[in-house]
Amino acid sequence: MRPTGFAIAASSFIICGAPCMAETDPNSVQFLYAACQAKHGSSAASFCLGYIEGASQVMVFNGSKGRDLGICPPQQTGLPSGAAMIQSFLNWASLHPEQWAEPTLVGVALSLNATWPCAKSN
Repeated sequence: MRPTGFAIAASSFIICGAPCMAETDPNSVQFLYAACQAKHGSSAASFCLGYIEGASQVMVFNGSKGRDLGICPPQQTGLPSGAAMIQSFLNWASLHPEQWAEPTLVGVALSLNATWPCAKSN
């Protein structure tokens, strides 16, 4: 009798246990990407919103001082909504899975800067 796929998987889990399963680095783009997809109102979704909004405040400051990796949202609309910033990050992260191991702040900075870049002064 040949073992089924389920039997093999279950045996592997029992032999290997949880430590064999790779955990996502909580400081990675991949971790934040998953958190930002969590159910609205969950602690993961709240973490996502807080992290991105905090990073955006620094990026607006950087943009106002002409620094790299700042953001410059249109003055008439002010700072983008939390939902818009989360969507910017989700869109960017889904297109750049090769960046998922990067630090969380790198992904947020690159995604927001791609959506709300500052004009380059010559």
